[in-house]
Amino acid sequence: MTPWLHGSLAAAVLMLGCQEPESAPTADARREASSVRDADIAPSENVPSEDGPSEDVPSENVPSESGPPGTRIAVDGASLEFSPKTCLRGQAGFGWGLGSVRVNVLGRDAGRCVFDFTDEIEGGYTVYRCRVPVEGPPVRIHEENSGIVTSFSLADAKVLRRGNLLLPPPEPPLETVSWKSQYVADAGYVNLLHDVANGAGKAAGGGQRVAIEYTAYADEEFDTPLIGIATGLTLEFSLGEGRVGRGLEMAVEGMQVGGKRRAILREEVAGGVAKQLGGVQPGTRLALEIELMRVE
Repeated sequence: MTPWLHGSLAAAVLMLGCQEPESAPTADARREASSVRDADIAPSENVPSEDGPSEDVPSENVPSESGPPGTRIAVDGASLEFSPKTCLRGQAGFGWGLGSVRVNVLGRDAGRCVFDFTDEIEGGYTVYRCRVPVEGPPVRIHEENSGIVTSFSLADAKVLRRGNLLLPPPEPPLETVSWKSQYVADAGYVNLLHDVANGAGKAAGGGQRVAIEYTAYADEEFDTPLIGIATGLTLEFSLGEGRVGRGLEMAVEGMQVGGKRRAILREEVAGGVAKQLGGVQPGTRLALEIELMRVE
């Protein structure tokens, strides 16, 4: 669990941003996927790039509107700030006396930085989709006089959903999705995996070279692709070499050609994807739908 969470209620909001959808992993599974090695979000500075060869990460899939090198979301007690000019994708937040705050930066679109803002007070929450000019001032959210103050107008934001974590959902889920937890050895993180469609081709195993197509989603509900990023991005890599991250390799192992799998991975163990997305905030959880295209 990240160090800026305060209490189980704030943890649930900051990890989920909403009530449990039928396609999302359970709160317990999400907490399991949080690492004991969660890094503190440091004050704004250039985010270091991942090491390793670049030949396995095709540059043509990197979006043209990724902007200049990104800066981290700066979290300082009950306040956070980030640059809309760089609009580096990823999540951060903080807990305060009456509730919690979370932002999920989604990327640049038509000259604006797009992000989701979750404001929770005593269990009641609202999730806003916000758009601010990339050339505008820094986005700042802070607690003041027992309330949350934002540098942007919520009147201009779109309300995505509202709810209350203390109340049961209005209707039970139509189906229960079973997520498999997969420990990433020597990393301290846990992948969450769910097979959407089983393949019928060759299975991926250690030492083999594989080709995948994947779509990155805005959040763990898997209903909206990440803004400004093409769907069906491709990666080719050899399992076991560690060039794209051990977590991504493990998520692909055991898949058969033609199969589709949803995966929630920490960016620290999925560096190949983070590169193709133009960089992400430290500690970001990536929601991916992966299709295995080829095994050699």
